[in-house]
Amino acid sequence: MTNMGHRLRVARIAFAVFALVAVLLTAPASSRAADRAERLLDKDIAARFSPRAYRRSPVAKAKLDAIFLAAHAAASAYGERPWRYLVATRREHPDAYEKLFSTLNEKNQAWVQRRPPVLILALYKQDYVNPKRPGPNTHAAHDLGMADATLALQAQKLGVSLRHTSGFDAAKAKALFAIPAGYEASSVIVLGYAASPRVLPAERRRKEQARRSRAPYANPPTLAETTFFGSWGRRGGEAVPNSP
Repeated sequence: MTNMGHRLRVARIAFAVFALVAVLLTAPASSRAADRAERLLDKDIAARFSPRAYRRSPVAKAKLDAIFLAAHAAASAYGERPWRYLVATRREHPDAYEKLFSTLNEKNQAWVQRRPPVLILALYKQDYVNPKRPGPNTHAAHDLGMADATLALQAQKLGVSLRHTSGFDAAKAKALFAIPAGYEASSVIVLGYAASPRVLPAERRRKEQARRSRAPYANPPTLAETTFFGSWGRRGGEAVPNSP
């Protein structure tokens, strides 16, 4: 390389570095904070999604036990653990599986297709158990959500996927399984190993391939619109402190 060519190459590299530094320095503080937050986000949380397509392969009992043990470890008001899970595996509990499948609405039955190896009815107890706190447990639904989230993350760690659906007949589910009074059926959880979208009907296949949108409409709220710091309406991104 000639001396002139070497100088030109060094100049190009210097210009590229200068341009990159300029972009970083002029980027809004909120953008830089968002980038830092994204780098710190747990990879399993970032990778989690709720598939509609499942393989028929069974989930080992040891994995199911670990998943529900994780739910059992979730936080709850006064340690009440108001969540309840009724588990139906296609292989070990075929009658219960069919009953729970029958409670799904038509659209959900179309993608479930009896493929996932596990269906789960998620419920919560409406009243406190502790006699020192008689009456409704107003945190029960929240606590079930805590258990559901913990369960989902443990499943993700084990390579197992799941999808919650509220598209089911709660009253029918409670009647079919003789659920006692005082319990509310919240959702059906479909659990198993994710499969190629090719196993789905055409319409559902398109939705599966667009699954990362995380919202059924065009303009879902951003993080800054759902998380406020210090006061209502204060954009989260503008208030993230420059902590190490």
